[in-house]
Amino acid sequence: MTRERKERIKLFVEGDTEKNYFEKLRKNNNVEITYTEVNMGGGGYTSFLKKVKKSSDLGYIAVFIVIDLDKYIDEPHSHKQAFEALVSFCRSRNKISKKPYFLIVSNRDFEYFACCHCGNYKSGDTKAYIAKVFNYQNVDEFKADKKIYEFLNSNSRSFDNAVTKIRGRKPFISNRFKKIYKNLDITINIEEIIISDDACNYYHSNLYELFDIIGVKG
Repeated sequence: MTRERKERIKLFVEGDTEKNYFEKLRKNNNVEITYTEVNMGGGGYTSFLKKVKKSSDLGYIAVFIVIDLDKYIDEPHSHKQAFEALVSFCRSRNKISKKPYFLIVSNRDFEYFACCHCGNYKSGDTKAYIAKVFNYQNVDEFKADKKIYEFLNSNSRSFDNAVTKIRGRKPFISNRFKKIYKNLDITINIEEIIISDDACNYYHSNLYELFDIIGVKG
């Protein structure tokens, strides 16, 4: 009897917007994603680190930590040390564990990736674009929309537009990794987490790394 491979990925996200989008994203049928929502509240990146440390990676082929860079940029005196601790933790896990920990970072936020679904978006203020072009009253209304995936993939908006655009910009964080296939099993090794400080000066995201792993192409 042939065993069907079913790869499991654990995904940590900041809020409902990401979860609502990723849950409906078309993906490789051999990938199962478990979502853990993190309420950053007053804890910022420390809340993520605590949640990730307490969570088991048993049975998963990879762990993805999807965060925004806005706090790191806007309040470095309050959040830079916590962010660096999160990076350090992922690097240490990648050295001693067979389970890779991917940091997926968007500058400034997930809304940048959302706006990139429009072909005419030019990387300006995401809040203003969402209100003016998407016709939401504000970003909070946009984030609360449970059908955000359907909205962002209707009319001339598309996932393909978004991934093509974000692939064209060097991200603040990138994970240099290899996928190794053996029979029906897959192993993913992160060789290095690369930080490019100059990427703080423009909008970007390395979300495409998540899509590459789960088998979604843009």
